[in-house]
Amino acid sequence: MVLLIVLLAMIAAFVWGYFLISMVPQKEEVAVRRRLERLRMRRALRSEEAMSIQAESIADRIGFWIYQGTWPLLSRLLPAGYMDFLRTKLAQAGRYDLTIGQLFAQKLGAAVLFALLVGAAAWLIFEATPRGILVAGILGLALGFFLMDLQIISMAGRRRTLIERQLPDFLDQLIVTIQAGLAPNAAIQFTTKRFRAGPLREEFEIALQEIMLGAPRIEALQRLAQRTQQEDIRRLVMMLAFGERLGIPLTQTLSAVAEDLRNKRWEKGEKLAHEAPVKIVFPTLILVLPTIILIIFAPMAINYFLKRGMYGGGGP
Repeated sequence: MVLLIVLLAMIAAFVWGYFLISMVPQKEEVAVRRRLERLRMRRALRSEEAMSIQAESIADRIGFWIYQGTWPLLSRLLPAGYMDFLRTKLAQAGRYDLTIGQLFAQKLGAAVLFALLVGAAAWLIFEATPRGILVAGILGLALGFFLMDLQIISMAGRRRTLIERQLPDFLDQLIVTIQAGLAPNAAIQFTTKRFRAGPLREEFEIALQEIMLGAPRIEALQRLAQRTQQEDIRRLVMMLAFGERLGIPLTQTLSAVAEDLRNKRWEKGEKLAHEAPVKIVFPTLILVLPTIILIIFAPMAINYFLKRGMYGGGGP
């Protein structure tokens, strides 16, 4: 019986691993999907149309069918607004090659796999009762289902940090390009093409695609800010819109934003420098101080017990 459960768990892990590998898109497929997604991103966020199964791979169709079949039940169990949260985090993480259907297929597969593994571990290792095995399986099911959410949230956080670091340099290059005589849209295109690869460049490429399709520049930048949920970009777009209404030169607005971002980065560095001594206290107390105490008092303790043993053994 034990061998049968282990064999079933191994088969489930193999099938799920093969399914995940089959769902990993090729490089050319990712490029095509990103171009398609840039056309779809004319809306504020990923809409239901982005989940269309037309011209998609077999893995996309399977994922979409799984999502369509299980969502009526999951919508009653999951919190309200969960789908909007996932779409927002997918856009922030830059996962334009991953549809909602694929994501749900992976989440459900991971939930089943974790439920089997945790239940088998509870039975084989801890010799749990059937009720304990059921509880462990339910916990494994929840862990496997929400584990990918934590990964996407982490990816979105790292991507926002990279955008925050790259934005001042991008604005400096954009200011120089505009001062050289290029029009604003041409300057954005020129700067984007020559800027280093990263999430900021990808987002501005999407905005450029929208501008080329006829969207106003401010609206495209507003959607960029909505996708990234980055406060600096949101403030930049607000100042650009305000400057256009008042007729303020674009270079003057960009210079003010770039200066503000540099001051913000400097203040953040000073804040981290002031917090460093406080943060060092806890590792010092936990790691360094016990070592120092051991080095100082260990020889004294050893010497004391040796002398006590010698004198104690010499008595009657």
